[in-house]
Amino acid sequence: MEFFVYGSIQGPKAVQTALSEITGYAPIPSYNSLGFHFCKWEWNSAQMLIDRSDNFTATGFPVDVLWSDIEYAQDLEYFVFNETTFPQVTVNKLNQVIQKAGRRLVIITDPHISEDKTGYAVYDNGQALNAASAGGSNVTNVWVLQPNGVDNFVGQCWPGPSVWVDYINENAQNYWSSLYLTQNFNGQTYLWGAWNDMNEPSVFIDSSTHELEQRGMPVHNIHVAVDGQQFLHMYIHNAYGGL
Repeated sequence: MEFFVYGSIQGPKAVQTALSEITGYAPIPSYNSLGFHFCKWEWNSAQMLIDRSDNFTATGFPVDVLWSDIEYAQDLEYFVFNETTFPQVTVNKLNQVIQKAGRRLVIITDPHISEDKTGYAVYDNGQALNAASAGGSNVTNVWVLQPNGVDNFVGQCWPGPSVWVDYINENAQNYWSSLYLTQNFNGQTYLWGAWNDMNEPSVFIDSSTHELEQRGMPVHNIHVAVDGQQFLHMYIHNAYGGL
């Protein structure tokens, strides 16, 4: 084990600088993230965000970013705007208003994906990737598996029965990142940021509708790396939110 001891009569900044020489410097966050944010969990709509932005401008209230929780999503299914509260024509107007005001928008995305078998593209495309996996040293495992290492783990979360993204798998990582592309998330532009919530990961109840002893991923669920190696969830649980 290696230990580094730092001290400086020049103060904390000098110590932090010396530490960063070893560990690396923290990345600079996006400029707008350093501003004033308006964020609350409430029912909202694209028109409501337009009205709020206009009101903040009219009163000179310093707001740089407006956040929207899960209510933006159709049937609480991420990456799809609600057709009633966030219709495309109003989302387009919202984009214009926010751009003119020099503000940004943030919406929520969670690692649980609705197991909606009625045409939810995010789930369907993930399933298709699994089915087309080349295997060998290039395994695609988009969703966390049950302890049998074969079937998707299905639990309950905001959208109802859901599967969880297996971030251990690089192909699943690539699929997840592709969902944020403007051509795949219709209506959002460079103005939109996202925050990943519920990534403990939170699970309300398991697929058999029995309450879990812990409100989280069962520890014997399986993650699969691209080389086919399997990992119990208990060994990567604390890292899941940062993957």
